[in-house]
Amino acid sequence: MGNFMFDQSFWEEIANNMPELVGNPDGIELLAYRFVGSYLPALLSARTKEATDHVWLAYWTYLNARESKRKPFRLSQQGADQLIGEFQKALANLSESA
Repeated sequence: MGNFMFDQSFWEEIANNMPELVGNPDGIELLAYRFVGSYLPALLSARTKEATDHVWLAYWTYLNARESKRKPFRLSQQGADQLIGEFQKALANLSESA
């Protein structure tokens, strides 16, 4: 698991398969950067299901927040659900292989 989990390109590859992000490499890079830098460490340090759910909700809210100069994407509610589902699957697979 280790450092591979913090490889931003791993998460970018998953996000690259999301239909709403096609043709938006800047958005993909930013959402993976934010996930690896902020949300993933918070998930790994969460000690309860409620704390974990809180982190995922915060990331979902970030993904669904309006687009701006500094955030060149906005996922629909369904798109945010889909991406988080894929990230959760990847985390489970990484944890199992550790």
